[in-house]
Amino acid sequence: MDKDAVKMKKEVPIKRYAINAGYEDMKDWVVEEKQVIVSLNGEKTAVLLCTPVCLDELAVGHLLVLGKINGDSVVEALVQETPYTVNVVTGSRYEKGKAAGQVKKIAITKCLDTINELSAKSEIFRETGGVHSAALLLPSGLVFREDVGRHNAVDKLLGYCVLNRIDGEDAALFLSGRVAAEIVIKASLLNIPLIVSRSAVTSLAIEKAEEIGVTLVGFARGDRANIYAHRERID
Repeated sequence: MDKDAVKMKKEVPIKRYAINAGYEDMKDWVVEEKQVIVSLNGEKTAVLLCTPVCLDELAVGHLLVLGKINGDSVVEALVQETPYTVNVVTGSRYEKGKAAGQVKKIAITKCLDTINELSAKSEIFRETGGVHSAALLLPSGLVFREDVGRHNAVDKLLGYCVLNRIDGEDAALFLSGRVAAEIVIKASLLNIPLIVSRSAVTSLAIEKAEEIGVTLVGFARGDRANIYAHRERID
């Protein structure tokens, strides 16, 4: 078991009930949830509840969403674990108004294969049932994150891009959970042109995707998917 997996779950005693067996004392895995203080240049900015891994990415991604930094910022995230704090050091500010990346074709079969890969990597979900999964498909491969909060999982991926100087135009965002308008807006902050989810999308998410220029795919499961906005990117 890797170090991150240890931090993401905790074994607890429970009393399980089944109609045919009655009560039974046993142990079960639950997802870890911790409070994390995020600061920008030493000034407290937010308190987040999250799964305590990839906290540098989470803090940077959250500050990006708040408009405190931008995708071109050069930042350093200093993580402390007792208690959990992250101080992001930077001087830049985010300027709003990005549109989605240029039209780049992707096969619908590739979307379905990647959603299946996302599900296969979701080990903490299978053990605890308590996290959301998200991944970025990049030319170099798949970057995968899990968190107790679905927005946190996305923020970690945004932070990963900022910290590693990755252009979102070359990325696609894959999700296990519902796509609301806020997720579409978050993706547009780094010019990510494609969002694919196993779950539903909202009406406002479709409107925002059409407006910003993001291709939006939902209910990508098995051998089918629904394309809700900007069909032109899908082969």
